[in-house]
Amino acid sequence: MKLAFFDTETTGLKPPDDRIIELCIITYYERHGNWFKEDESIQRFNPERSIAPAAQAVHKISYEMVANEPLFADKFP
Repeated sequence: MKLAFFDTETTGLKPPDDRIIELCIITYYERHGNWFKEDESIQRFNPERSIAPAAQAVHKISYEMVANEPLFADKFP
């Protein structure tokens, strides 16, 4: 059996106006009752807007850290 966990970080805490700035996917597989990490993928995105201080306090991602990343729409049209 395999499991995939998804985690997103956003520019704020009030959807729908906020944008995704990070997407993380971690996959695990099970063998003989034990779970093993198979893969981890992290992609950051430029939100083209500021990040709310309350959100930044939670995920510790500043706009400067994502300013040169691709846009979400460029990766997921």
